[in-house]
Amino acid sequence: MYVTEFRRSAITESVGGLLARASSIRPSALSVNRQIWRFTRLVSAGHPPGSSEVSGWECRLTRRLIHRNAETRRWAVARSISRGDDHSFRIIAGFAIALFYLAVTAPFSYGAVRPPPRAFRHIKVALFGDSLSAQAGPFFAKAGYATGRALVRTLDQGGTAPCDWLNKMRGVAMEWHPEAVALEFVGDNFTPCMTGYAIGSDAWLAKYKADTEEAITIFEDAGARVFLVGAPAMFSPTLNASEILINDEYMEMAGASLDVTYVDAGAAVETPAGGFAWTLPCLADEPCQGPKFGYPAGVNVVRSPDGVHFCPNGKPAQRGRVKRCTVYMSGAVRFGEAMFAPIAQAFSLASK
Repeated sequence: MYVTEFRRSAITESVGGLLARASSIRPSALSVNRQIWRFTRLVSAGHPPGSSEVSGWECRLTRRLIHRNAETRRWAVARSISRGDDHSFRIIAGFAIALFYLAVTAPFSYGAVRPPPRAFRHIKVALFGDSLSAQAGPFFAKAGYATGRALVRTLDQGGTAPCDWLNKMRGVAMEWHPEAVALEFVGDNFTPCMTGYAIGSDAWLAKYKADTEEAITIFEDAGARVFLVGAPAMFSPTLNASEILINDEYMEMAGASLDVTYVDAGAAVETPAGGFAWTLPCLADEPCQGPKFGYPAGVNVVRSPDGVHFCPNGKPAQRGRVKRCTVYMSGAVRFGEAMFAPIAQAFSLASK
């Protein structure tokens, strides 16, 4: 345990006046060891125990000397008091203040003055999304917990759209109070709230925009920052065109508010030029399994055979829902970590 500068200065200031008065007495008048005299003078001058002028061992020595001399000086103090000598009260004040100061600081170690470890609070982070988040969400959460300062909730379901989550978002905002919220939706229209909105149509795009803006308002009103996640390029030209429309809307909404950030997480599983990629070079800290799926060594499969999801041997999604992947998903790892990275940067969350 360490004594902060604030605590030391507060103690010094509170007794500084009495110490200064007691230290004006001549050493011969105190009739105590010169060490006690030196200690009193230094403390009254504003040098706390543990400083370069008053070392820890010196404090302990002075305390022992004070106790040792207490018995032998008691009779002299009593005699002075019986005479009504005001000088004795200054002696008492000097001893009492020195003992008080040593008693207060005794439990602490006297070395270089260092502050206690900085206290920190956890940042609450929520992720809402569809099937891409269902696969990448665990790695998003893992990246958050790796910082040691993030509490992460992932709320995802394949085939869903923002309108499916609005009521849940209100509850999370009111009850859990997240400080960062990531929204990842690629444009699905499988659920009842999206009935009649054909993918790629103007009505579909307007519906996604309106619902996303409502979600942003929910969390902005609760004091959270919102991160709109751009999905990766799709193998199907039709799906890729609709994905570009969604990403463009996300970028536009992010540009309209200081509390909204666009996250190009899809770039983590794309070619350097931003195109669709079946494989990418293996990362330094992951298993390299390209040959397992018929690809050359040194690469990992980052997309599913459906050209949308991340499981290397995954079956086609049913109404946007995918089954549990039984093999390593390099694409999900990259996408999940890329979703969390801007949040970590915004809140100064560094991995331990």
